[in-house]
Amino acid sequence: MELRHLQSETAGTSGKLPNIIIDEFQIKKNKAREIKQDMKLRHQSETTTGKLPNN
Repeated sequence: MELRHLQSETAGTSGKLPNIIIDEFQIKKNKAREIKQDMKLRHQSETTTGKLPNN
């Protein structure tokens, strides 16, 4: 919903979103990927050792 609002504000840019918005989305996407990978590693460690690794 927020994205649609931003698109309407930038209608003069031939339908393209400003780079800063794309960059913010990419950062959030990368962070989500890191969290997912960390959770996967924790799960693997827990299933092989029976306990979570110490951080």
